[in-house]
Amino acid sequence: MEQFRSKLSVIIPVFNCEKYISRCLDSLIESQPYEIIIVDDFSTDGSKRICEKYADSFANINLLCNSKNRGVTYTKYTGLCHARGKYVTFVDADDWVEGSFFKQAEQFMEENGKVDIVVGKMINDDAGGKQKCIIDFPDERLLDRQNALEELFLWNMYRWEMCGKIYRRTLFDSWMPDYSIKVCEDLDCTWQVFQNANNVLALPVDFYHYYVNENSATNTMNYIDNNSYRVFERILSEKRLLGESALRIAEKHYVLSLVNIIRTLILQESKDGEIIKYQKKAKIILEGDTSGLYDAYANIFQSPQMAKNALKKVEAEICELANELLLKENSSKSADGSSNKIYLYGIGVVAKTVGFLLGKNGYYSFEYVVSDDQFKY
Repeated sequence: MEQFRSKLSVIIPVFNCEKYISRCLDSLIESQPYEIIIVDDFSTDGSKRICEKYADSFANINLLCNSKNRGVTYTKYTGLCHARGKYVTFVDADDWVEGSFFKQAEQFMEENGKVDIVVGKMINDDAGGKQKCIIDFPDERLLDRQNALEELFLWNMYRWEMCGKIYRRTLFDSWMPDYSIKVCEDLDCTWQVFQNANNVLALPVDFYHYYVNENSATNTMNYIDNNSYRVFERILSEKRLLGESALRIAEKHYVLSLVNIIRTLILQESKDGEIIKYQKKAKIILEGDTSGLYDAYANIFQSPQMAKNALKKVEAEICELANELLLKENSSKSADGSSNKIYLYGIGVVAKTVGFLLGKNGYYSFEYVVSDDQFKY
């Protein structure tokens, strides 16, 4: 069968998203038929089977499958290598899009060879079906390379994710993916790609629906394994490309990534030498800091023992709060005889740490919630 061709290729990395992938694909096939490349990263649920049905039914859908789980960066790069379009975009399997945006973006890029990236509004959708614009901007704006790079951190019109953007395919020709980056891997890519763009066009049009999925890779990743601090080290080595405000934000993310690593090293009872290595990195970037960031985490960066003491204090406070929450309930047992649950709002690295500390101290009955709807319930 002759391969489907179009000017735009849509790349969808898939891993264990059987609950959401149909919604994602339906939002794409309802629009003009663009090339859709699904890359299944060795899913263990029914995702692959669902994707196979779509690929069999639609000529514009091409399904690729990794022979083992390789991670999201490898999976996206695989899709990119097979893309035949002049333009590319990335859609996560648990998200969906307003397909009409593609035509608008493609038209702008066809008419103006200096527009290399087009972004639209990103909308947050929670489990209760409620929507809100993550970043709302009223007017169309054309950004040059300098302002576009800064906007990756300022978040006035878009964020640093790869999704929610239409790219000229040639921007990725010099992309060097680092498969060891598991968190902030999108920024590792967009920082490189945006440096190749002449201009970025921001359209105040609804485009990308971002769904908060508690089982996503970002939510379940152990920070000690992700090397995310290296992304910010690379960026800070090129800080001449950033204005003062964006630079301060990048530095803050770098410091917080080091805090996460130090905290995880302590929880894993690693050797002090490992902790000191990351403490030194933070001290270098924070020399002369006047933003108060260093003061906020001073104990974390002074010595391994001070960092351990700081974490013990946090652990005691968490347990004290847990006791207070349970005492507010009239009984320590629920109707079905199980312990009352403690709900943690959010499932990022902080919530995971809180959950670990609760489990360590005998609080085994807790759950994560990731939306206002779940929280109210």
